[in-house]
Amino acid sequence: MKGLLPYAAQTGTEFNSVPLLQRLKTCGLVICLYFAGVTAFAETPLKNSLDTADMRLMAETNLAYSGCLQEQAQEYMASSPDVRVIAGNAAEACNPILAELESTLTDRGINPAYFTGAVLRIKNRAIRRVLPLLMMEKSNQSP
Repeated sequence: MKGLLPYAAQTGTEFNSVPLLQRLKTCGLVICLYFAGVTAFAETPLKNSLDTADMRLMAETNLAYSGCLQEQAQEYMASSPDVRVIAGNAAEACNPILAELESTLTDRGINPAYFTGAVLRIKNRAIRRVLPLLMMEKSNQSP
């Protein structure tokens, strides 16, 4: 029954202070390691915000992607009668621009889940801008 009592309730020679000292040493070691910076091995958290340089980069990429898409669409005009196929082929040809933006933002420590939607919007908006132009050009080509 005395084995079930806490250490402070045990008396005489039954008092065993070794486990208490082991616990104190363990706690001291954990505290020392914590303050020594052992927690620095954990990954640094990713940012969920964009600064002005990142926003400028996204705007420049938006312009570059839109220009590339229009140029590539003009090159693919004769390849297909369907403007959706032309826009899709042009988007595939310009994908490296968006891939470079994604890798740059990832290298800057920004959470990919944060900017993936913005990159997709750049792509979709550029395609939506070029489709009416392609339709007008295709309608002008027909006799």
